[in-house]
Amino acid sequence: MKKNLLSIMLATLMLFSNLPANPFYVRAEENAPEPTTVTETADPSAGETGETPPPQETSDSLNETEEPETVEEPAEPTPETEPDPVYEVQEDPAADEAEDKEEAAVPEETADTETAVTYVENGGVYAVQLYGKAAEKKEDAVAALQTVEKMDEEKINETVMSLFAAPAQETNSEETPPRSLDGSNIEGISVKWITEDSVSNDDDSFLYVRPSGNNPFSVRLQIDYALSGEHNYAPGDITITIPANIIHKRNGSPAGITVIPFPEDPSTKNDFNWKLVGDKYILTNTKRMSAATKGYVQIAFDELLPHELVDMEVSDLFDACIEVVTHKGNTIALRSNSIKAQFDTEARIIEKSAVKRPYSTVERIPASSIPPSQRIEGE
Repeated sequence: MKKNLLSIMLATLMLFSNLPANPFYVRAEENAPEPTTVTETADPSAGETGETPPPQETSDSLNETEEPETVEEPAEPTPETEPDPVYEVQEDPAADEAEDKEEAAVPEETADTETAVTYVENGGVYAVQLYGKAAEKKEDAVAALQTVEKMDEEKINETVMSLFAAPAQETNSEETPPRSLDGSNIEGISVKWITEDSVSNDDDSFLYVRPSGNNPFSVRLQIDYALSGEHNYAPGDITITIPANIIHKRNGSPAGITVIPFPEDPSTKNDFNWKLVGDKYILTNTKRMSAATKGYVQIAFDELLPHELVDMEVSDLFDACIEVVTHKGNTIALRSNSIKAQFDTEARIIEKSAVKRPYSTVERIPASSIPPSQRIEGE
């Protein structure tokens, strides 16, 4: 019986040894989610068995899913930086164009126009030019003129009154170009006598002169002009044309000499120079000038001799024509009013003849030609 009992126990033991240790645990492990498996594979003992457990493949798959996140992180700022190339493309042409315009504008506004006033004097006549703000406001003009040592307060006031006064009536024929075009404008040009009448005739355009004695004398006039606009003027853009002479001798040739304060062409020492072309003087600007420019130039007819002039003869008309070339190459122009002069030289000619008589040769009469009744005894 003991043998039978032992056999039964041995058989039972063998039966239980062929079953799995925990069938419920194995079933749960097979149906477990991967994260649990990943946690399991985190145990380093798995590597010691030499087996390649499934969790290792799952770990690789996780790494593959993490890599896109790593790639996307640097890609995220890419949309934020996309405007930069577009901004640079738009900025470069605009910036370059703005810089080019600025560089072109600065020299045009500053070159040769930084000095608000220029002054030149020669042969008793002078010229004054005002630029920029000094040509626009009286107070700025006064401040600029006060920097000229040769101009006293009286001359400064006369200059300002002349340049800011309403110009005399200009004349423009149908053949003359317009006075305004392309952003440039001729505000005015006028001529007037500076020499005063010997006897007032109530006509500023008609000078009456009665010379004193037979000494040389001169008469002076002044040309005022004013320009405005949006564009400065390059050298050679401005010309003022005037008659070379309006006073003649008895034989018809020009009387005296014409004095202009500017140097002769090709000098560029002053703002203008002059050139004699036929019977005209042409004054041309030699420097860049501001769009806003006011100025005047005096002209003298010097070394006039009374006895060479026809008594009470009226001179030719004097006027001035200003022409300006715009920045587009077109021409604008304006002609001034006209003035003339008359010289009363009759008394001077008589005086000149009377002066010559005492120096005439005395003719001696021989004694034989004296009648006997008029002879003195002893002759």
